[in-house]
Amino acid sequence: MANLEISNKTRLKRIASNQRKMLVCILLMILLTIVGAYDRYNGTGTPMFGESLELLPVYTYYLINIFAFIFVFLLVANVYDSVLIAVLLAILSIVPCVGILILLGANQQATRLLRGNGIKVGFWGAKLDQFN
Repeated sequence: MANLEISNKTRLKRIASNQRKMLVCILLMILLTIVGAYDRYNGTGTPMFGESLELLPVYTYYLINIFAFIFVFLLVANVYDSVLIAVLLAILSIVPCVGILILLGANQQATRLLRGNGIKVGFWGAKLDQFN
């Protein structure tokens, strides 16, 4: 369990920044999953993006997954103050279906830590102007 009291404002700002970036990755992963599912099962038999861009949602999903890997590593390393846990959870975030759970768990822990230090956290994470 991460310590809820952090006196270093720079570390809290890094956590808030990485959390916001990771939330964008989560949103894009969910949207691309929906687009990919619709593209395959739209009933017409032809891909929505055409034959040449048939795998565009899949490749974009993998690209977003690489960014999510990086942000999970950075976020977890700051939240738990442990590189070993960060490496383990970042590797697990690549696994299909498990990855989104790791992202949501890291987001929850970051939210708990930020709120424990008196920072307001909304739907898109904490606003960075609170750290000035």
